[in-house]
Amino acid sequence: EFEISLIKDITRSNIADETCFSLDTGMLMFINESCFLQFVKTFDYDELASSSSDTVDFKYWDGITKEYDYNDVALIIGEGENSKYEFKGGGCYKVIH
Repeated sequence: EFEISLIKDITRSNIADETCFSLDTGMLMFINESCFLQFVKTFDYDELASSSSDTVDFKYWDGITKEYDYNDVALIIGEGENSKYEFKGGGCYKVIH
């Protein structure tokens, strides 16, 4: 099982290789390579992010991911500045193994 604590905040000047990534939404998805094409053909970001009550429409997410195995797709949402994790939202990050 993936631990959110493995996502480490880095400064832009410390981006050293292709394992680093940057986001501006604070939303990160992991998609198994074996189902990537199938998933992206049906996924609609506007549907996911258009919920009126939350930052994410979890009903949409549950509906689109129900056909996949537990380890095939994952959605991680930054908890913001008061998070106990380094992954807070937008920024530059690296997953540490």
